[in-house]
Amino acid sequence: MAGILPVICKLLIYFLGLELSFAGRYSNVFELFLLVIFIPASIYLTRNMEKRGYITFEDAFKTGLKTTAIAAVIISGFTFVYFKYIDHSIVEQMLDKVREQSGNKKEETEKALEAVKHYFSPFFQCTSALFGNMVAGSFVSIVSSFLLRKDAPFEDGFGLN
Repeated sequence: MAGILPVICKLLIYFLGLELSFAGRYSNVFELFLLVIFIPASIYLTRNMEKRGYITFEDAFKTGLKTTAIAAVIISGFTFVYFKYIDHSIVEQMLDKVREQSGNKKEETEKALEAVKHYFSPFFQCTSALFGNMVAGSFVSIVSSFLLRKDAPFEDGFGLN
């Protein structure tokens, strides 16, 4: 869900023509917000459904990283498809904005146009989505694992407490 919901949100923004609106500009923040919700939820569910109410920091962190990796791959793959095949106009809109703001400074305009083309290339967007979500998700996984860990009570080796 952490990977699917941002895809649905991005498609809604595109089909409603809101790419340059507040919602469109901050849709990446929504991705991070979902990670903050779904990573602790996955750790909590793993602890209570698979681990009998107990989970070590290591197992909790692995669970958080798995959730992060799956979401990041889904978001990154969609981002590549989005910028390669779905929304070609965003690059042209940004290029027009740069031309508008730069005035008659030809050399600066050319540099700015190249930077915009590079930034909005499918590969750059895909890579930044992957690494950005992995870094943010790793941080959320560490914090969530620390907060949600619950070690099993000590056993003496004979099954007696």
